[in-house]
Amino acid sequence: MKIPKELTPLAYQLSKQVYEGNLTFKEGQQHFVGDNRMNPNSAADYINNFRCMIEGKRFTRTNNAYSMEYFFDHIYKDYGSPGVVNALNALKLHIEYYEGIQKVMMHKMRDIYAKYLAIPIDTPDEQEQKEIIREFKNQNKTKQEIINDLKTLKPLKLTNKGDRKECRTT
Repeated sequence: MKIPKELTPLAYQLSKQVYEGNLTFKEGQQHFVGDNRMNPNSAADYINNFRCMIEGKRFTRTNNAYSMEYFFDHIYKDYGSPGVVNALNALKLHIEYYEGIQKVMMHKMRDIYAKYLAIPIDTPDEQEQKEIIREFKNQNKTKQEIINDLKTLKPLKLTNKGDRKECRTT
């Protein structure tokens, strides 16, 4: 079933709501399918692909080029540079996977990848620094108050849960 362009904004919003925990996977899928707009498998693909993009992991089912570009535009607006970096990684892995098994060149997906690779993206350190500066400005603290806060910080304990490079479908 070909997915009409008009469903793309709904696909993005429902996928985002499922990812952020505002809808269950099943609820999101049912909203997609309502009134025979989309078959359940396609709905599941959109939800899973969105999650994989946000997490920077390979997805094996494909979205059309219009939907992929729409998702990238809105991931950038909603999740900033870190979201786009993850989505780029996921798309690169997807292209490598799909071209490897289908023996085709995904020209449109490669074009989308190149377009978003070219936009200026803050490094994680730059992003973090901007967030810290915003937070300090919101708190209206004096320089001395900031210094005192920094002196009392305790180191964080980090745990390594391991990184998977591939998304599993549900």
